[in-house]
Amino acid sequence: MKTAASLVMLVLVTFPAVLNAQLTTIADSGEIKSLTSPERLHPTYRLPARCFAYVGSETDTKTWKLPYLLSDGSVDLKRLPAAIQAVVTSYRGKKVSGIADDRLPDVLVRLGRAAAQTGKMPFQNPNAAAIYQQLQTALERLGRLDEIKARSPKP
Repeated sequence: MKTAASLVMLVLVTFPAVLNAQLTTIADSGEIKSLTSPERLHPTYRLPARCFAYVGSETDTKTWKLPYLLSDGSVDLKRLPAAIQAVVTSYRGKKVSGIADDRLPDVLVRLGRAAAQTGKMPFQNPNAAAIYQQLQTALERLGRLDEIKARSPKP
């Protein structure tokens, strides 16, 4: 009986250490990106699909456009203005491609919600940057600004 108990104790102590060493080796080799999340990541931005204003296909990262959130879901204040600019005007001289025209209003609303969440919209801040003024104008033209105002924090 003592031998069986010793064997069980050896397995209970050794197995977690061996498993941890194997998982660390696998993670260090790059075979696994995250041990806790099976989310697919964009190869360039290292972000999941939920961080993009437009996702054509969850399985095709080439269709993920306009990153605007950080991986924790908070607004990426560096990328948000560039994403807005790529839709309402142009970014580096080009409009974003690969987004169907009928999907652009929803993309603008998504970006508008993120801007409002951070208090950047002109209806929240009279000194808002020009890109946020352009976004608000575009949302007004689409008749969708009220969707943003209704869900935004009060100024």
